[in-house]
Amino acid sequence: MKKILVIHGSHRRSGLTQELSKRVTEPLETFAEVVEAPVVSIHVSHCLACLACSVTGVCVLTDEMKGLYAAFEVADVIVLTTPVYFNHVSSRLKQVIDRMEPYFYRKMKLGMPPKAKLFCLVCSSGVVLHEDAQKGILSTVTLLAKAFNSSVGGVVWIEETDKWSKEVLKVRFEEQLDQMSQLIQQYLSNK
Repeated sequence: MKKILVIHGSHRRSGLTQELSKRVTEPLETFAEVVEAPVVSIHVSHCLACLACSVTGVCVLTDEMKGLYAAFEVADVIVLTTPVYFNHVSSRLKQVIDRMEPYFYRKMKLGMPPKAKLFCLVCSSGVVLHEDAQKGILSTVTLLAKAFNSSVGGVVWIEETDKWSKEVLKVRFEEQLDQMSQLIQQYLSNK
């Protein structure tokens, strides 16, 4: 069975971003296993910049990131969800992304490229994001995808969350979220 890993970058359990992303994943549960990883519930240490992974391709830290590494490796699709803070992904999601350094070294230095997969991104912001914020976030996620011989296939920017209720936001962005779901379904069908 195909696997979809959803990494929720919110500091809140069952926050708005996570709730809206269910619009993407729920239709896919009939033919893919959806694994959700809310980073608020996972202990992830900061990268030490020790560079051990540049030699071995494996991180030396022993924390719950080990489980995320395993989930990343078997997933066919990665969906990252995050609220936007100071024009970037949440600090919890950034910490997870920083710990993906072993995959960069596996691909670029050690000749051990991981299997390619589709990356998707769902971002929520209380305000309309400046174009530079979108570029910065997308640049970070694109670099992560490249470490996995992949690209970012779908992005949904959910803006003005401070202005609208959850119900209104679901209606305003349902078409974009449905399109992302269809993109993932098509990708998995062609794998």
